[in-house]
Amino acid sequence: MKEIETTFQVENETAAKTTNDCAEISMRFSVKGGKKIFGAAVLPARHAEGETFPTVILSHGYGGRYSDELDRAYRFAKLGYACFCFDFGGINPNSQTEGAMTDTTLDTEKEELRAVVDFVSARSFCNKRELYLYGESMGGFVTALVASEEPERFRAVVLIYPAFSIPTDYANGGGLANWQKFKENALSYRGKEDEIFAKCAMPVLIQHGTADELVDISFSRKAVKVFPNAKLIELSGAGHGVNMPWQEVVENSDAFIAAKKNAL
Repeated sequence: MKEIETTFQVENETAAKTTNDCAEISMRFSVKGGKKIFGAAVLPARHAEGETFPTVILSHGYGGRYSDELDRAYRFAKLGYACFCFDFGGINPNSQTEGAMTDTTLDTEKEELRAVVDFVSARSFCNKRELYLYGESMGGFVTALVASEEPERFRAVVLIYPAFSIPTDYANGGGLANWQKFKENALSYRGKEDEIFAKCAMPVLIQHGTADELVDISFSRKAVKVFPNAKLIELSGAGHGVNMPWQEVVENSDAFIAAKKNAL
């Protein structure tokens, strides 16, 4: 697989749109090799020029878009974080990041997230020493993949109902994506999950609903025992994006991050 080269150029950046005490800036950038990635930064509206913030990069799930994460990004920004949400390529027909659906795999999403991390790290609002990853569902699995490869780069990781079941689902004849490239790539991770988790040395918070019917909570209960420094919060009665107490999820994340920072 050819990796995305992350020398980038901003092609389009909108003027800041201020809403609910936050500033939202949409942008599209190209990486070396030509691939174009679309996303949006959400910042506290009141900040001095050149001010940096602890920064959270949010990854959406299967079939989603960057806009799915804006609610969480605004909630984080109100607590003093800079956030960046983006489209994975191909996984949604309305994605503004380039990529064909039938070419999309866990690995293509991993390389896109890596490119986004490099891009966001170079933005003037980002405090690179306080960089956090946040991923939901399949975006949670992809987040763990990236975190395992550069554990020293991220202060903490937050995973919401992470789809650690993906390799097992395909091994059992299931799986959401029905194209061959995705299936083959997903199966390549079968049996390697614990090795990936064990490499994530940073603090990891998992939040998972007890009523999740798409990704059973047992996958998170198993994973939390393998991550070297992890905590699982079980959300009573919450499903897979259904009946999720999002403000509680964000506040749990903020408290977890703050506790780890204070412990340093």
